[in-house]
Amino acid sequence: MIRLVACDLDGTLLDDEKKADQGFKEIIPKLKEKGIRYTFVSGRNEELLCQYIDEFGLEEPYVVNNGGNIYQKHQCLYNDYIPQEYNGPLSDILMKYDVVFRLFSTEKIYAHKDSLFFDKRMGVLKTMGMEYMDPSTDVKDLHIYKITCDFTGKEEILKPLIEELKEKCPKLNFLKAENAVYCANSLTANKGAALKRICDMLEIPMKDVMAFGDADNDLSMLEEAGVSVAMGNSPRDIREKCDYTCADNNHNGISAFLKEYFNL
Repeated sequence: MIRLVACDLDGTLLDDEKKADQGFKEIIPKLKEKGIRYTFVSGRNEELLCQYIDEFGLEEPYVVNNGGNIYQKHQCLYNDYIPQEYNGPLSDILMKYDVVFRLFSTEKIYAHKDSLFFDKRMGVLKTMGMEYMDPSTDVKDLHIYKITCDFTGKEEILKPLIEELKEKCPKLNFLKAENAVYCANSLTANKGAALKRICDMLEIPMKDVMAFGDADNDLSMLEEAGVSVAMGNSPRDIREKCDYTCADNNHNGISAFLKEYFNL
């Protein structure tokens, strides 16, 4: 019996214009009538997710930063940091390959270079004291929970960079989030582990969870959920690992699937 619906945002609940599934809000009361809760499991930062928390009136705990943090009503409940001994080597590798990235820690937000993706998605962070960093910036004592990298136009450096990361930072998750964007998190910080932590809080077994996702960083929760649903816009390997495939994110795939599955 499904008791919790967990949704990724980008490429899943949000269309390519970052507008939410038009039918999702109207079926929330119908889900509640059936005793089904809902939550969001996102790679976004709290600052970039908060508008959707408010828009949908989400009261349950939710996942941000690919499992690096758990929040509830905009208050942080849990952090999972990248091991501090990786701070220097990780920063050095990204600088060596001249990667466009944003480094998120509890102390500061750092930026290295700019891109269209970051300008469109994370412009709000420029008003929050984001600082630009260079190879001389000391990050060794920071509590880093996520680094987001944009490889657009530089996809050829991905393979050697990932190989070097595996060698020097083996306890690190480095997963594709969308298009040419990848995120680094602690090895234990993933969407599946964070969703399991939320389920423990809510006393809901993972077998009673229905999860929706579209990308590599969603796999950990899709594989753990009782029912997994890939978006129609997901890569083939994601779709093949899920129980169902719904319509794509530009055609209200989640709400259409929920209406049919639960006869709403």
